[in-house]
Amino acid sequence: MGRLLDELRAYVADVTREAESALSGVRPGLDALRAFTLNELYIAPYDLKAFALFLQKASEDDEVEFVMGLLQGGPRWLRGLRELASELGVSYSPDLVSPEAVGYTHFLSWLALNGGVGELAVLVGVNFRTFCINSTRLAQWAEGLGVRSAGFLRCVGLDEEREKLAEAIAERHVNMPMYRHVALVAQHYELAFWRSIARAAK
Repeated sequence: MGRLLDELRAYVADVTREAESALSGVRPGLDALRAFTLNELYIAPYDLKAFALFLQKASEDDEVEFVMGLLQGGPRWLRGLRELASELGVSYSPDLVSPEAVGYTHFLSWLALNGGVGELAVLVGVNFRTFCINSTRLAQWAEGLGVRSAGFLRCVGLDEEREKLAEAIAERHVNMPMYRHVALVAQHYELAFWRSIARAAK
């Protein structure tokens, strides 16, 4: 694990614990899966567009590699979402999206315009594990409910190679006040997203 990213993870540890336990005690059900799918159908394309904006800010080979890695996973994720939506009977319409659930993607779009690849590395390094913990929990729920197309929701966050890339990029462009801001805001929005999913299950 990288020391800078670990420091930032520790800085937001309380919010992260809340976000990673947001689905604890929630009864598994199709309503939560439908809410997740609907909101992700809004979020995923905008996240991809935001990641693409970071390419023009990438000045080193490892920065290009890092951003391209984020972009390359996008089409698979979108296909999975569309298959899941079809199975669950989810019809996407932007007016059905929860405002609470989409703050993270709006922040990412802002960051793509106003931040740099260092901030992106921090956001990904701090946040992806949290998303994957809850996304994998949803996959387990779905399988228990007989949903066939939710396997793509299983993820583990950054692998060792991506972790090293994120750490190196964050160190290169270090700006700790901004990094702390990015980490804290991202995790607060992540918490809001999963709380909105949890409410849909009740």
